[in-house]
Amino acid sequence: MPSTDIAWRCQIQVVADTSEREVDAYKEVQDKLKEQMVQTEGEIEKLKDRVAHERVVRKNKEEYATLAKQVETLAPRKQTEKDRAVLQEQINRLEEQTQTQYSSLLFSSTSSPVNYSLLHINCKATLNSNLVSRRIADIKRWRCARNR
Repeated sequence: MPSTDIAWRCQIQVVADTSEREVDAYKEVQDKLKEQMVQTEGEIEKLKDRVAHERVVRKNKEEYATLAKQVETLAPRKQTEKDRAVLQEQINRLEEQTQTQYSSLLFSSTSSPVNYSLLHINCKATLNSNLVSRRIADIKRWRCARNR
């Protein structure tokens, strides 16, 4: 019987050692899985940041495309500059006319219907000059917005 006892003990010891090695192996697998989970969570966070960045890039591209379409509908810069030059010439001409009319009114010794007529024309010229000035301001604002 003692040899059977020793055989049983040896078998029990082998089973215990095997079980201990299996437990150690399972712990190693568990540790590796935990490490992989931590790495995966880190990768997920990086990918979330990348997705957020790509959304911003896409939004910017869409805004750019929208603005590009709007710009395409506007007149080219050369045409705008020609229009501006024509308007500036009109303003200069109107200012000269206004100055001439004021001078003639100031040096006129009598009040006559002609003077009132000139005053009326002068007022119209001033109004036209203001409209032209506003148009030039609109063109400048448009060009500033376009250059951004």
